[in-house]
Amino acid sequence: MKHKPFYLMDIWYGEQSIDLFGNHIEVGDIDGDGIDEIIVSSPTATVITGKNSVNPEERISSGKVTVMKGKDKRVLFEWGGQDNYVHFGYAVALGDVNGDGIPEVMISSPYEGNEESIECGAVRVFSGVTGKLLTTIFGSQSYQRLGYTLAAGDINRDGFDDIIISSSLFDEEGKRDTGKVEVYSGKDASLLHSFSISEKEQFGYSLAVADINNDGHQDIIIGAPEASTEEKIRCGKVYVYSGINRELLFHLEGTKSRDRLGTSLGAADVNGDQRAEIIIGSGLTSSNGFIQNGNILAFSGQGELLFGVSGDYHQLSLGKKILLYDLDGDGVKEIIGGTSGSYVIILDGTTGKAIKKIYGEDNVFFSASIAAGDINGDKQAELLISSLATRHEGVLKGAISLFTTDHQYHKKGKFINPKK
Repeated sequence: MKHKPFYLMDIWYGEQSIDLFGNHIEVGDIDGDGIDEIIVSSPTATVITGKNSVNPEERISSGKVTVMKGKDKRVLFEWGGQDNYVHFGYAVALGDVNGDGIPEVMISSPYEGNEESIECGAVRVFSGVTGKLLTTIFGSQSYQRLGYTLAAGDINRDGFDDIIISSSLFDEEGKRDTGKVEVYSGKDASLLHSFSISEKEQFGYSLAVADINNDGHQDIIIGAPEASTEEKIRCGKVYVYSGINRELLFHLEGTKSRDRLGTSLGAADVNGDQRAEIIIGSGLTSSNGFIQNGNILAFSGQGELLFGVSGDYHQLSLGKKILLYDLDGDGVKEIIGGTSGSYVIILDGTTGKAIKKIYGEDNVFFSASIAAGDINGDKQAELLISSLATRHEGVLKGAISLFTTDHQYHKKGKFINPKK
């Protein structure tokens, strides 16, 4: 199918200066009405409760997560952090943890503590139908910072999506930033399994879930961009674990020092072969004479390199973010890659060829987060791209740019990438 051009449909701005509005975006039908909602985090937002009361409470950098309807930007729910500086909304993921066929919203606050521990971190699960809190999971020890990254998938095949949570800044046995990943049951929030590494790797910096070996079970893919080998410093590694017995199936590693393989991850069928491929971003790698231009690599489910795409200028950081989504409705997902520059690139999953680039404003940290879905019920995919430092009304704010393939926005909005 021929890809249509994208047009800028709307821009939404955060309410506060430097609240990191758009640090994480998810799109999904969390209320079961057939139309996708937009879930946006602002992890450094200051939350004020009881605004109209005698003693309003201000929680500095507490963070918040907002659920909106895309058609009219109507706010359905807004959840806030429980204390100062907990960064509620640092990570967000969707998963059907209660088996009702509708995904719930999982939200982390990695700097939250409780009565037993300091900065142990917490992950909360909310219903998108009622907005009620369903489950809270706390880290087991101080400074674990549970919830750096989140993912979901039915690992034990009980009909409930399990919650995969990383603590990539966790210090194991005095070694800084070793990291670990834990799998909690969606059914009862019990700990099913824990993965860990003995060296400094930031194990769990990125996560993905997919049936990699085609055995009918969801496997767990874990990125560790600070991993080294005897020959290569910070080359980065990506580990693939079996969903059946949690054993390591294989691992991939960067080809040279400071590749930092695994800064982002995705896993899905991107070439139409009915098998999941592993898509890995190395946003800080340097190649082809460029410094930190970044790259995106596609591997088969057996770990064979299929293709690689490198950034085309210094400090572009291609692969900083990765989203896999079927934008054109042909049943095969495209690779959408973020950068630290001014554009997002869409790649063909079979060849790695660039389909198009979508440009934003310069110097706004464009593509801090990327999401896609049908948010207005027109049976077409809309693309949402966030920027964390957009100047609006005289101050720097987070912003989300909404792109559509609907041609009516050709004249109303800015035409995106006319060359494509």
